[in-house]
Amino acid sequence: VGGWSECILIPADRKQGCGTGDQYRQVRCVDTRSDSPVDDEYCDWTTQPVDINACHVACPGDCVLSAWSEWSSCPKGCIGNGQQQRTRSLLRAAATRGATCQHTIQTQACQLNITCFTYHWVVTNFSSCLPLGGSPCGEGMTTRAIYCQRSDSRPVEDSWCSEETKPTPAEKWCYVDCPVDCHVAEWSEWNATQCHCGETGVSRHAFISTNPSSSGRPCPSPLVQWKPCPAVPCYTW
Repeated sequence: VGGWSECILIPADRKQGCGTGDQYRQVRCVDTRSDSPVDDEYCDWTTQPVDINACHVACPGDCVLSAWSEWSSCPKGCIGNGQQQRTRSLLRAAATRGATCQHTIQTQACQLNITCFTYHWVVTNFSSCLPLGGSPCGEGMTTRAIYCQRSDSRPVEDSWCSEETKPTPAEKWCYVDCPVDCHVAEWSEWNATQCHCGETGVSRHAFISTNPSSSGRPCPSPLVQWKPCPAVPCYTW
């Protein structure tokens, strides 16, 4: 935000060189890290400072007052029927025929989310577990955002929430299971006892030494193999 320009009088007052006018200033959205200007869309338009302001150039003999001070602070949390005020001081008293001084104190009611606010901590859910060093699995960290929020949902500096204990932790250790593949140790022998009069096939089954994890390679299917029996004669008395 730049400084205010000189008061530019309205056309009707320019001839006499005093009276009512407007003053201007440059308001830009900037990157706080580099102080370089950026597009206005990156800034919150609801908090954009005004870039034009009514002003007055005193005529000879008129009362002259200073600019208004900043508004005083409202009570935290807008408790009760709070008010805030601002003041200005006398710089030159009015001459006999000059314009008299206007009031030097202004007051206004404190209004929630307009002139006063409440503040509280906001805590997001923890993120997914992110393994360290770019690994696909193993030890990692999970994080969450913890910030101070104003009652109009605008994030503000943590100092505004200093009366409340800040939640912890913002990060913690976690672990992502590494994939475990199924491992078949060996196959059983073919069950030759199955081949006798009237039977057509013989089978064997796999011995699994390691069961797979949810992300590992599954076991082969089927885990039972079959092949036909050789011809077996049937005898009877």
